[in-house]
Amino acid sequence: MKNNTTVTKRITALVLSVLMLFSLFTVCAVNASAADYPLVFPKEYDMTAEVGTIVQLTYSYFPCYKNERINIYIYDQYDQRVAYSEKDFYNSDSSVIEYTLRWDTRGYDPGRYKVVAQTMFYTYYDWHQSPRDVVSYVTLVKKGSIKGDISKAAVGGIAHKTYTGKNIAQNPKVKVNGKTLTKDKHYTLTYSNNKNIGTAKVTITGIRSAGYTGSKTMQFYIVPAAVKKIVTAQSNRAIAVKWSAVAGGVRYKVFLYKGSELVASKTTAETGYKFENVLSGTTYKVVVRAYKTVDGKNYWSPESAVKAVTKPGTPTLAVAVGSKKAVLKWTKQGGCNGYEIYMAASKSGEFKKIATIKDKATISYTKTGLVPGRTYYFKVRAYKTSGTTNLFGAFSAVKAVKVK
Repeated sequence: MKNNTTVTKRITALVLSVLMLFSLFTVCAVNASAADYPLVFPKEYDMTAEVGTIVQLTYSYFPCYKNERINIYIYDQYDQRVAYSEKDFYNSDSSVIEYTLRWDTRGYDPGRYKVVAQTMFYTYYDWHQSPRDVVSYVTLVKKGSIKGDISKAAVGGIAHKTYTGKNIAQNPKVKVNGKTLTKDKHYTLTYSNNKNIGTAKVTITGIRSAGYTGSKTMQFYIVPAAVKKIVTAQSNRAIAVKWSAVAGGVRYKVFLYKGSELVASKTTAETGYKFENVLSGTTYKVVVRAYKTVDGKNYWSPESAVKAVTKPGTPTLAVAVGSKKAVLKWTKQGGCNGYEIYMAASKSGEFKKIATIKDKATISYTKTGLVPGRTYYFKVRAYKTSGTTNLFGAFSAVKAVKVK
């Protein structure tokens, strides 16, 4: 008797556990149908077709259960149901269910029709409807009244634009079936995000009364304006660059090139930068571009470039004296084209140029005809020719010598 009672209690507990689990499953399934069913369709259609054609509308969604159903209802302009389609998907293992409605419009009157799509799923011996319907529209027109589909148009003339702070328009060239169409006669243009720096869109939509259906969306970039008024100031070891500010909340990147080699670059929010430790007597190219980062993408202005030539270095001068002469020698300066030599006859006297050395390999000069017993003062500087202009480095330290 004791053993039978124990068995009965165990069976009762097991039955109660199964019933509780079954009840929980049923509640979860019903609650999911009410609020949490992840219905995702790619689009809601609004299209035009001729009477007698096959209209195709494709729907996709993410299934929650193995047994799914799509119901599609078509209503006329009087809200009367004129067609119905149903498709069941049993034991589906797909991550996405896709169904294409093919509506044969033969026998239907011209007009605007509403197409309502809904999904259902089957759990615990019952169908549950998804929380949202997807409503599309199809306008049927008389046979022969559609001249072309804008979605298949050849479109040219869409160009990237410069930021102005105002809405920016395009002037596209639209061709359908070889015919060039006219704006506001055959199609209209609408824009999105066409004011600020970033990616803008222009949508070309056919005018139905003109016989053109469908639409086509094209992208174009709005970029910062080119940097202007770039000014450089060079010494023999540095290049300072300044430029005018560009509108649009941009930053800048300045590049320094020696020939085709990128020597240095710098990103800055300022309108200037100084490159240090550059080579003396060297021709560089400075490039400045404005940019703005939008949604992780950089939108760049066109390049603005100027030439910058650094001055030659400063020679170190040594002077030796001889009979009625002074022999000058100095250190060679890379990148220069030659040297200029200056002399003064007294400590406070005016320095005058006494020689120009046009051979950059020559680093000595002898001044003759000097008066014995007098003291003379010398200095030298290097120069580099850029175009028709000579760029001069700093003078060497003055050397004073007393002639024998």
